[in-house]
Parts: sequence; C-alpha cells; structure tokens
Amino acid sequence: MKKEKDRRMFERYPAIFLYMKGTNPLKIPRSLAERKEPFLNILRSYCKAGVAGLQMNYSTGAAERLTKEQQEQRIIQTTGKHRGVKLLAVLNYATGHILWKEDEQVDAVTFLSFLQSVMRTFPQGKERSS
Repeated sequence: MKKEKDRRMFERYPAIFLYMKGTNPLKIPRSLAERKEPFLNILRSYCKAGVAGLQMNYSTGAAERLTKEQQEQRIIQTTGKHRGVKLLAVLNYATGHILWKEDEQVDAVTFLSFLQSVMRTFPQGKERSS
C-alpha cells in the first residue's frame, strides 16, 4: 500500500483491509469519512474481482460539453518565432467560436480595441448569427 501511486486505489485499500479484518461493512464508510453508497460499490467490485476489481479504467467526472470539433477549435496555433507575443481571446463555449487578437505589446489602446471587437461580435453577451 505504501508504494501505491494511484490516489483512488490508495484510498480504497484501507476500506478493504477493514473488511478483511471482519469490521461490519456498514461501519467502514463512517470510520473512513466516506459515503456509504460508493463504499458498497467498491466492496462489491472487490468481492467480484478481487484487487483487480478496484482499478478504475475511466474517470467518473462530468461528461464533456464540447463536441470533438469544438475541442479542436480551442487549440490556438501560433506561427513564427517564440517572441513575447501577447494574446487576448474570448471563447463562446456554446458555439466554440473564438475571438482573438495577437500583439507584441498590450496597452490600454490595444485592450480597448479588443473589448470593442468583443462587443461587436457578442452584443449583449450573445454571438451574432451569421
């Protein structure tokens, strides 16, 4: 257990250890400050497939909201040498539309120009239909 690098696995081992020691399964989540339902799912997986059943093959995080095409549009490619280029950008997450401006220096005039461009493109916070 001390060599385990996966945080989720590291958190599951003590629960299984307590179960193997004979601790009442309904009391284990409370002793580890976990919720009961996830622990019981972990215990079922362990009883079904052993330690291999504890390994997760995917993340249980929220589903992605952007399509693959929108995700690709988020990548902004720059060209030329690695100069000190400043990038001002805004992204409409609903449509994937990116408005951006690149300049070597950002001063008040450049920033104001960018804000005016944003207001023209997204009046009242919404994108113009083209």
